[in-house]
Amino acid sequence: MKRFRLALMLSLLVASITTVAYSLPSNSSETYYYSDGTFTDEVGYRYVTCNGPIYRGGVTSQWWIQYGESCSNGGSYCNQSYYDAVAGQWFVASC
Repeated sequence: MKRFRLALMLSLLVASITTVAYSLPSNSSETYYYSDGTFTDEVGYRYVTCNGPIYRGGVTSQWWIQYGESCSNGGSYCNQSYYDAVAGQWFVASC
């Protein structure tokens, strides 16, 4: 019985100090949100970094531009998006 208790306590101790591993993003990105389709008045932003933190400010909107870079090879991209309420769909295009 003593061995069982000891094994149980040891198992609980190991389980309590084990941490969960989270993966880091494959791309860093900067997303800027705008008030309308002219993309002139910025109303919010979202930054995702390669080492994990996400920074946000302002508000999101249906008009945004996102710049990104690969965390592994430095390759970059740019996307521009908006939501067309009449068509009921998102449109995404390269910048």
